[in-house]
Amino acid sequence: MSFRTSPETSLMNNLRANLPCNNTNVIAAGSNDSIPANAVILVFTSDKVLANYNISGLCAKGFPIYVLQNSCNRTAGAFSNIGSGTSNCSV
Repeated sequence: MSFRTSPETSLMNNLRANLPCNNTNVIAAGSNDSIPANAVILVFTSDKVLANYNISGLCAKGFPIYVLQNSCNRTAGAFSNIGSGTSNCSV
């Protein structure tokens, strides 16, 4: 699994829209960034995120939210129960 250097701007704008907290608490992260303890981590496993997500509940908790996005162009689910072999993921 390889991650983008930063999540897509459209994804970050979507996540930051209408939040009950400061939108600077939602932080774009890449594979070389350091994420502190007690942070919330959202991992998007596709290079294209088309759904709208409401993270108001997470934001209201007061912890920083780090967003990572995979660079994979998915044609099937990232965590599939179909097929043989093994999958390796590192975060």
